[in-house]
Amino acid sequence: MKIFVVLPEFGGGGAERAHLYLMNEWVKNDNQVYLILINKKGDLLKFLDKRISIIDLNSKRMIKAIIPIYNLIRIHKPNIILAAMWPLTSIVTFSWLFSFKIGKLFLADHNPLIRSWTKDLNINWHYFCFIYNITYIFCTKIISVSDKVKEQSQKILFIRKNNFKVIYNPVRSANKYNLNIPLIRKKLFGDFRYCLISVGRLKKSRDLTTLIDSFSLIKNYKQTKLIILGEGPEKDFLNVYIKEKKLENNIQINGYVEDPYPYYLCSDIYIHSSIYDAMPLVLIEALICGSNIISTDCDSGPKEILDNGKYGSLIPISNPSIMAKEIDLQLTQKKNTIKIKERSKIFTIKKISQQYLNLFISS
Repeated sequence: MKIFVVLPEFGGGGAERAHLYLMNEWVKNDNQVYLILINKKGDLLKFLDKRISIIDLNSKRMIKAIIPIYNLIRIHKPNIILAAMWPLTSIVTFSWLFSFKIGKLFLADHNPLIRSWTKDLNINWHYFCFIYNITYIFCTKIISVSDKVKEQSQKILFIRKNNFKVIYNPVRSANKYNLNIPLIRKKLFGDFRYCLISVGRLKKSRDLTTLIDSFSLIKNYKQTKLIILGEGPEKDFLNVYIKEKKLENNIQINGYVEDPYPYYLCSDIYIHSSIYDAMPLVLIEALICGSNIISTDCDSGPKEILDNGKYGSLIPISNPSIMAKEIDLQLTQKKNTIKIKERSKIFTIKKISQQYLNLFISS
């Protein structure tokens, strides 16, 4: 098959990494894959299989990509077009319609389709719902990364179409790692007795202030190190906030890290503090590394990933005291690594990649 994958850019976010794993797997199976980027930039570009063709639209505004994408569809005539992340999904739909529907169009939603999400993006909720409706009703299939996102999408669409498919995000295995845990742990965290980790883009919806507030409430916080991995618009604010709390010796923001797996493997607990998150790849990565997990029971993915708390603790959002109590509790408990890793098998790259290919063929 000739597959177009259309994304805004190729940074280190969860949606981008999910598509990296998928595309690399598809070319192994002799599919012809084109990655079309609104702007060719991002830390993940160097990890793409050399057989993948990259097309840079070099567009300053996403809406200006409609005609270039239409031209690419008309010239290359792909069998499959996969677009992710609204509003790009709607823009690609216009391009596809102008081409008189060459190939099959699949739109993937990687965000929770709720008012809080549009508010954080400064997008009018009613405008979003209108554009969503006049574009999504035409596509071949809508791919939702969780059951809850599918439910949210169905509520938004005025015309209920029975063309939804839930496919989880894939995550690479941690089996290749054979680390000297005590040595790596000391290198990453220093001589602290307890080590905590949180990973993800530094934005308001991650609610890292709650995590920082909870840290000062745990019993042994002076013997504990929290490392936060990620970049984003809240980075400067969070560094100032940590200093105001006088926690700069215990909490460290390390920025973007290409390979966070050693941090997961060497830490005592992975903590996910989001207010909303559709299907966070970082939480699945923690799962596949066998980490003890504490996550907010936010809208919408963590509950599905952790199977209603069977494979990690689910706590209320924006509640530092409960988070602190759960951290104290888990620091006294031993990891059940085998049980946690068993759950992660549903997120393997081969399994998820084949689910996409089966959907492409059968639709």
